[in-house]
Amino acid sequence: MQTTILQMFKRKERDEETQNVLKIRKTTPTEDTVEAQREEEETQPEEVAAGPSEATTGDASPTAYPSIWKEEQYEQFKQKNEWMYAHNGRLGCTPCHDVKDLGVMASRGVNIAIQWADGKIIPAGQSRDVQLSSLRKKIREHKNSAAHNEAVKILQTANKDILLNMNASSQEFCVFMTAYYVAKNNKPFTDFESD
Repeated sequence: MQTTILQMFKRKERDEETQNVLKIRKTTPTEDTVEAQREEEETQPEEVAAGPSEATTGDASPTAYPSIWKEEQYEQFKQKNEWMYAHNGRLGCTPCHDVKDLGVMASRGVNIAIQWADGKIIPAGQSRDVQLSSLRKKIREHKNSAAHNEAVKILQTANKDILLNMNASSQEFCVFMTAYYVAKNNKPFTDFESD
């Protein structure tokens, strides 16, 4: 009886080992899959979201703005939405690209849209009218999104140079505290050394 129990345990251990080996083989990429992934990455063109670029002339070359737009339409949308940029026929958001992560300013469910930050917004739909309305909707929704507005606020705050202003206001505070102390105690100002 004991030998049959021991044999059962040994058989169970062997089965578990073979299952572990199979799991490792499945999760470990083979050389073929690694090479295929490298080739796929090399063949995909790099997408740079650096901002607007100049549109080139010619039918074969891509424009900076989406191909369904005319240049006047792009300029009109650009004037209404200064934050928007176009690159290789795709749209992006400059503030979202610059901020990338809201950090402590993020609230629940509010995140920067990666597609807007990386400049990968393209029109959806088959006909030109559907694609135009799709782009208008995407632009409007992003413009009104909480994440975009937070990114704009972060950039505006960064441009105010708050640290420099805080330093200046703290120096003013020290000067007024000294003046208050001198006036309150009827002391001459010459008692204080200058810094």
